[in-house]
Amino acid sequence: MITSKDILRMKYRKLRKNKSFEDSSHIMMANNIHKIISQYKKNDNLKIGGYISMDGEVDISIILRIYHNMYNYITLLPEISENKELVFRSWNGCINQLIQHKQYRFYYSYHGIPLVPNIVLTPLVCFDLARNRIGMGGGFYDRLISRYKNDNNQTLFIGVAYEIQYTNYIQPETHDHRVHCICTEKYIYI
Repeated sequence: MITSKDILRMKYRKLRKNKSFEDSSHIMMANNIHKIISQYKKNDNLKIGGYISMDGEVDISIILRIYHNMYNYITLLPEISENKELVFRSWNGCINQLIQHKQYRFYYSYHGIPLVPNIVLTPLVCFDLARNRIGMGGGFYDRLISRYKNDNNQTLFIGVAYEIQYTNYIQPETHDHRVHCICTEKYIYI
């Protein structure tokens, strides 16, 4: 059975894949993300979780490398554990040292012990003003947010999307979790 979330997911994945973005859009996106991160508690050991883009997602790899190289923050990428949970491991910014997951096709780092990020940059398929989000459908980020809340972590989840991925309303289900804010190339939604 196809749900309304499935319809939205198909529509917005196609939209973001077919849209071409100017370099200025990526610069504006990076500036908006930096505005949020710079307001976070100052910490020399700040750990920022991110992702390597696929399927038209916003490419944040340059942002992660800047935080790693210029700010000396610890940058992390997710992998999927045996129990289907996202686990973050350190990443040195080198793309050619990544492994592609066979089933889900995303790239991950296999170095280091699992770490809990202070901030997670979360890819979105679409979002609404209430910061409800739809992802790729695996529920990985919903489970991660739920697990971190239950463990009383203060991790900040920042959704990352293009403005064209905005939709008027997403009907959340009981297992869905909002992100704390969403950054696009135009706005920051809080």
